[in-house]
Parts: sequence; structure tokens; C-alpha cells
Amino acid sequence: MRHSCLWMARNYILGLAKGKHMTDIDRSQFYSGGFFLIRAGHPGWKELDAELIPPKIVSLSDCMNTKFNIIWTWTTGDKEVALEIGIPESKWDELKIWCTDKFQKQIDLGGVFTSKQVAQQFIKQFIPDTTDLYLIEVGLPIYIEQQFWQDEPSELQTDACIESIIAKHLPVSEDGVILGFDVIGMEYSNLSHSWFCTYIHRDMFELYGIKSNALGLLDEYEDAKKVYEWIEQDENKRARAELVPYDFWLVVSHALEDETENPPTEK
Repeated sequence: MRHSCLWMARNYILGLAKGKHMTDIDRSQFYSGGFFLIRAGHPGWKELDAELIPPKIVSLSDCMNTKFNIIWTWTTGDKEVALEIGIPESKWDELKIWCTDKFQKQIDLGGVFTSKQVAQQFIKQFIPDTTDLYLIEVGLPIYIEQQFWQDEPSELQTDACIESIIAKHLPVSEDGVILGFDVIGMEYSNLSHSWFCTYIHRDMFELYGIKSNALGLLDEYEDAKKVYEWIEQDENKRARAELVPYDFWLVVSHALEDETENPPTEK
């Protein structure tokens, strides 16, 4: 019930913050790329100008904020990050068993969950403090998938990796709140570098007047496409972005709790 109350309050605040155009986005023009757990934050870089970037960012990039990654359960150096997203130390042994069981079936590299329900189960079992936590579904524009995501699967890809999820051509869920768009580089099946990483938010503002919203995302489809195309024009010369392929993604926020388990009571 606590999660549900937080979800309703968050939806109300987001509804006040976003423009009417956000409701006009056609979700059928995107393929779902799975679900991610993100705790809003900020890397603290002085180059991320306060007048252009909000104090807390909801980004698909783990450079910008804390995003759950399954490799935390395999290495000892990432335990501090596990604490940052809210997994208490007392849960680490249980976490390792859970992730080992679900790996390559319901969760994969980069921290992608294959379904909202599995991610909600994870939250319920491992993250008691959900302050600033977001369950995010990502959507890749269909035209980008058709042009640039047609390579033959590599031997390293699994049924649960983001490439395989995209290849299923599943629609983005109709429920959930659209928060905006993010421009992110892909590296080893992980949504890695943000367009903020090379500070081109300054260029985008000076050239086109493009500025992120209160969550560090882009409200307009055309603005996200413009940032994406500007990076692509660099042809991986690393003058504008990191040396990885970039895409832009629809970002949809979902309830942290499975509402079918605790349906609202009728008055």
C-alpha cells in the first residue's frame, strides 16, 4: 500500500510537470526494450550546468545515476553501488541466488528485466526503501530498429538481453507514465553513456534551444531525434559523443508495486 500511495503522488506531480504534448506520443511507434530499476541522482560533475540540468536525473545511463546491474552479484567492488540503489547488505546472499536463477531468462546484462512483474517482484524482495526509485520501461523507435538493429545475433546474446527483447517487436505498455526521451549509447548490451557525458547539452541549447525537463529527459520527440542525429553526424569521430552507437529511447515510468496483488479498495 505504501508503494501505491507513493506511485499516485508521483503521478500527480509528474502530471503537473509535463506538457500536454506528452499524452500525444504514439506508443505504437516504439518497440519495448525491457524494464530497468533506476534511482534518480546526479554524478556531481561541475560541467552539468545547474541552469540546464536538474539536481536529480532519471537517466538510462549508469554514468548519471544508479541503475541496477546484475554484475553487482558477481563482483565485490560494486557492493557500495548496490547499497546506493537500496539493497541492504543483509540481502546480498539472497540477491546472488535470485539473480543466478533468473539470469539469461528473466534478467540479463545491463540490468534489463524482461517483464514489469519480475522487476516488481525484485523490488518487493530486495529494495525496502523506494525513495527516488523508478521502474522504467524503454521504447526504441521502430524506424531505428528497422535501419540499425538488423544484425545477426551474436553468440553472446541471450533470450533475455536487450537485443533479443527488441527483436520480439513487443509494443510498449499502454499503462505507465511517459516521462520523456533519453539519448543513450549502447555498449556490450548495456545502455551506458548519456548525451550528458560529453556535455553536448550545452551545444544543443546554444544551437537549437533544446533543454532537458525536470527529470533530465527530453519532452519532445523531435528534440530527442535532433540530438541523436547531431551525434550521428559525427560518424564516431568522438568529437561529439563517446565511441559507441547511440539511440534515443522513450522512457515510461511504471508502478513499483504489482497492483494486482494489492488492488485498491472500493469506498
